[in-house]
Amino acid sequence: TIKAALLDQTGIAGVGNIQAAEALWRAGIAPRTPCDRVGQGAWARLARELPAQLARVIEAQQADEIVYLTSEGGPNPFQVYGRGGAPCAVCGTPIARDRVAGRVDFACPTCQPMPA
Repeated sequence: TIKAALLDQTGIAGVGNIQAAEALWRAGIAPRTPCDRVGQGAWARLARELPAQLARVIEAQQADEIVYLTSEGGPNPFQVYGRGGAPCAVCGTPIARDRVAGRVDFACPTCQPMPA
């Protein structure tokens, strides 16, 4: 799957579970999409969104306090990660929680549809 490929450090080093989930959401790609089913447009969006997501994280870590994972009841800095059941910021559909490539995953079933 595309999520497993992003997490495989031999392809692109430095992409972790949270950043993969966030970049896939921003690119509109379902995490369980097989790599050979990711279309050219989706690859182009991912090529744009993945470095942009990593840049957002690096910028956020320049702050006095690094927010990696939120504490219970604290603010969540992510758009989908850790937001299972909450409404998607774009469409309002509840964010789905799943397990992909052995890791917990969060995605919007409406914004990140599986390809036909």
